[in-house]
Amino acid sequence: MRNTTHDNLGNWFTYDSEGRQFTVNGMITTFDAFNRPVEVQTGSSSYRQIIYSPTGQKFALMNGATVQTYFVLLVAGAQAVYNSGGLQYYRHADWLGTSRLGATTSGSLQYRLAYAPIRRDLL
Repeated sequence: MRNTTHDNLGNWFTYDSEGRQFTVNGMITTFDAFNRPVEVQTGSSSYRQIIYSPTGQKFALMNGATVQTYFVLLVAGAQAVYNSGGLQYYRHADWLGTSRLGATTSGSLQYRLAYAPIRRDLL
């Protein structure tokens, strides 16, 4: 059973029977046996694979055999984020491990994010 909903920006979301986001605007997400997303459709015929470390942390984003981005775990849950050009920024997480802000190598703000809870009654 799949439930479909949308937001006020025109995006459509489909959730599977376990409450996992299955599609966003028709782009499909594939999960592994540990219930982690391992592949995301990023275009009509392109995909991004997600690689995890042995400890379960997200380690790299790949496009086939090409590394797009990789993450190095630092103290206090922070991560150094690299791409083919080298170190891009430092990712800082909240107490749940959710990315809240990124800082450049010079210490300036790369991004800042906020999240809201999912209303299960809308699924």
